[in-house]
Amino acid sequence: MNEKTGQVVIILLIVFSLQRGWAEETMNLSLDKAIEIALENNLNIKQAQETITIGEAKVGKVKSEWYPNLTLGLGSGCNEILNLPGESQTFEFLGQTYEIKPPLSFQWSNTLSLRLTQNIYTGGRLRGSSKGVRAEFEARRKGYEVVKNNLILQVKKAYWELARADLLVRLSGETVDHHRQILELAGLRLSQGTIAPIEVEQARVNLVNEEDNLIQTQNRRRELEDELKALLEIEFEAGIVPIDEPSSSASPRIDIDEAINNGLKRRVELLKLRKELQAGEGALMVARSGRYPHLALRASYNWAGSNKNYKDAWKDLKESSWEVGLSLSYSIFDGHLTKNKIKEAESNLKIAEYALLKKEKEIVKEIRNACSKLILSRRRIEKTGKNVDLAEENSRIARLQFKMGAITSNEVNNYQVVLSQARTKHIEALIDYEIARAELEWAMGETR
Repeated sequence: MNEKTGQVVIILLIVFSLQRGWAEETMNLSLDKAIEIALENNLNIKQAQETITIGEAKVGKVKSEWYPNLTLGLGSGCNEILNLPGESQTFEFLGQTYEIKPPLSFQWSNTLSLRLTQNIYTGGRLRGSSKGVRAEFEARRKGYEVVKNNLILQVKKAYWELARADLLVRLSGETVDHHRQILELAGLRLSQGTIAPIEVEQARVNLVNEEDNLIQTQNRRRELEDELKALLEIEFEAGIVPIDEPSSSASPRIDIDEAINNGLKRRVELLKLRKELQAGEGALMVARSGRYPHLALRASYNWAGSNKNYKDAWKDLKESSWEVGLSLSYSIFDGHLTKNKIKEAESNLKIAEYALLKKEKEIVKEIRNACSKLILSRRRIEKTGKNVDLAEENSRIARLQFKMGAITSNEVNNYQVVLSQARTKHIEALIDYEIARAELEWAMGETR
């Protein structure tokens, strides 16, 4: 064993020892379980849930304006009162002049009032506000669904990418085992004098190259595993082993037109934008309310009491006044404020309409692309599967020929390279199919 081979073996031992340590805390994870964990732990989901709570609060704030507003007012003050009448007198003491005023005392004056205000007509402001916040609340709920669906798609893609890495690590390990066997056979044939020493060295080089490829594949797997852990919000010390296998069964026929129709009906992004459009209509109603008078009912009832003693002043409270009336306000000139508010609301409404049309076109494009990728992946699975069968048979025959001395180790390696490439392409096709199916489900609004 040369120095380079020894270094590679040491690295492999370190990697395998780390893997054994991680295996103590591995999690066999299905795709459905991964999605469940993500929906429970992911911070983006929690943030989206809080936005729904904010929407509920805004609805409650607007609803409060429909109800009477009753307020209680308390007032308390201290007044100076004159006890004895008389004029001020002055006298001098030590060169200073002093003034004596009549004796004074203080009196407490307390008041109690109840005020009632009820909006009767606001020119459509309350109806517009109510319509706007309710639509905004529904848009927030749809926004939560958007975040949820996007997270599910991300988890699916990350899960299948990790499954792809697992399959490639397994394939790379099998290739390393193959090259070890070829190296052993080459050493045996060299001892028998049937091959030249250079063939043994070539087999050793091939083994080292595959061991290096295995290390790189394992590192890539760990990177993908960490990406999935970040989506699931779980500890990075725990290892994840995806247990779902990619499907190789034939997919049902895809009707692109039907898929597009379903997507335009189900995609929550469109539902969210439609609610935002309704919220814009409500904002326009609020802006236009500035053109109309506002009418409100106002009533108040007041009590007042006074006494030198603070507590007695409250006991002496007596009815002092009351009033009931209507309050009408109408803006004659506001510096074109209402006009500009209406102009702004109308432009925002048009922007919402354009955003809805734009998203519909994007969804059609996404569904078409997802359908094309799914169909292409299905064809690749069929073709690469046949290629794997042929490459496996060729590799089996080549190994038998090498054992009999009919071909060199380099020729065996060439067949093995072809087999590894065929298996890699088949794995790629299987995983690409699962990702394409997940993307199509997402594009059509079917996320689970």
